[in-house]
Amino acid sequence: MQKLIFIIIILCHLLIPSIAICEQYSIVNIKKVFHIINNNKAQIDIVITNNESEPIYKILCRPDDYEDSDFDYTGLLQCRMISMLKRPNSVDTDLLSQPDATRDWLSRGLFDIRQLTGNCKDDTDFGSVRTFNLRGMSITFSLFNLKEHNNVSINKSSDKYYSYDFSVAVINDKNANSNTDRLVPWPELRDNLLDCKSKSPWR
Repeated sequence: MQKLIFIIIILCHLLIPSIAICEQYSIVNIKKVFHIINNNKAQIDIVITNNESEPIYKILCRPDDYEDSDFDYTGLLQCRMISMLKRPNSVDTDLLSQPDATRDWLSRGLFDIRQLTGNCKDDTDFGSVRTFNLRGMSITFSLFNLKEHNNVSINKSSDKYYSYDFSVAVINDKNANSNTDRLVPWPELRDNLLDCKSKSPWR
């Protein structure tokens, strides 16, 4: 039995590093709240470390039209999680994306105004509180105290902006064995409104 366990450990570290169970670490729990005054200027960066204070993952949250060299953000706020470990065959642009996603916006890490004001507001997958279970962690995003403001700036790009509070909680979860977010059905679009009572697979 001990020989079998040893062989599995060797395989995890040398041959199949991308398998989810090999990506689990005991991490330092995180609980942070961010007060966003203007959604257009939101910029949230969180580094997840292991118990030896080594950086393992990074959570980045940005507003619509913010562009990284490898990623385009959209919506009121979009959060992604990337691995800070350089390994072959790893998923690194957004671990919160839907499995086999073909677009950057196919992620529950994207918070859209239409999800936060219609019947999606209290939805488990697309509402104001969302939980991701992956790579030995439970990650919960909460967006609350959402308020709309009139834009009085001369150089305004739109006639309104939003303020809100955003909390991020990351805790250890040994039962979270997925490599990325789980596959979920998506709200249907009706008259430019999202309907969470009617969903279908995004594929």
